Amino acid sequence: LLDPFYSSAHMAIDHHGLEMSRFAKTAIVADWPMGLKHVNVCVSPKSVGENCGQCEKCIRTMLTLIALGKLDATAAFPRRDLRAEDLTNLKIENAYQASCYRDLLLPLRDRGRSDLAAVLERKLAKPTRLSRFLRTARTALRPANRLSKAISG
Repeated sequence: LLDPFYSSAHMAIDHHGLEMSRFAKTAIVADWPMGLKHVNVCVSPKSVGENCGQCEKCIRTMLTLIALGKLDATAAFPRRDLRAEDLTNLKIENAYQASCYRDLLLPLRDRGRSDLAAVLERKLAKPTRLSRFLRTARTALRPANRLSKAISG
């Protein structure tokens, strides 16, 4: 959203593809041989210039490529497949990540990977940090809300 602010009088920067899901964007890269060969998404500080295959973003991209039937066609990741056990430490931290994983459920099942979809469904059913915070905040504010209603009512 900030990309246009990097523009100058001599160069315009536009952000394209905001309406596309992460799944759709990955599908475009996966259908482009050079893009699939060189896809690099890793955010792990341990892996410089390579995909670690273990961080959330690597796992998410690998799952997407599995759903597209393309993970085994690239050497960009250290593994050519994922097992349900490989998702044990995966943490879905925010609504964006949850949305990305929800988008994978049906394509994974269609690809015959109900094992991975089932793990994602269990993880998506767990409350996120934000939902836990909001629940705690609502509970903490109940006495103040009651007092406010008593005073005004």
